[in-house]
Amino acid sequence: MTNSPIYRSTTLSLKPKDEYTVDFAHWETLIRGGNTQYEQGGLFSAIGTYHQAILAAKVLVSMAPAKKESLTALLTSYHNLADAYLSSETAPCNTQLSLAYGAITEVEGLIDTIERQLPRHPHVVRCSSIARQQRFVFLKRYPHFAALQCEHPTRSNLQYIKKALH
Repeated sequence: MTNSPIYRSTTLSLKPKDEYTVDFAHWETLIRGGNTQYEQGGLFSAIGTYHQAILAAKVLVSMAPAKKESLTALLTSYHNLADAYLSSETAPCNTQLSLAYGAITEVEGLIDTIERQLPRHPHVVRCSSIARQQRFVFLKRYPHFAALQCEHPTRSNLQYIKKALH
């Protein structure tokens, strides 16, 4: 049966795809889905989907830690999650701020770890800078939250808190 035309045409159409490309397409589908849910007011669904996108982005980073697309997927997933946590018709409460800040600092830590392994790689350095900048912007935007952080500062965030408050 292996010589039948059906078998040959079927096997020719089944081209092996690059695993990274498949995983990146999966991440893109998740992040677009989360964005659609967010835009349509499905905040809790969007948050769940962004968590799935984070897991998919971590897979990409494990496959290619210095690849621009991997790092961008990681940053985008975490920052979309932080934005979803802050989504509110009123000013965000401390719980929302804590969740968003946690997402921002978590991605910064992940990228810092990659930067220690690949200290001069341009994509890593660029994404590390973006991650630090996002934390600074967050603390500047929510100075009352930054002030709360001063009560129990960590060494890594103390410099950002001081800058945000002054």
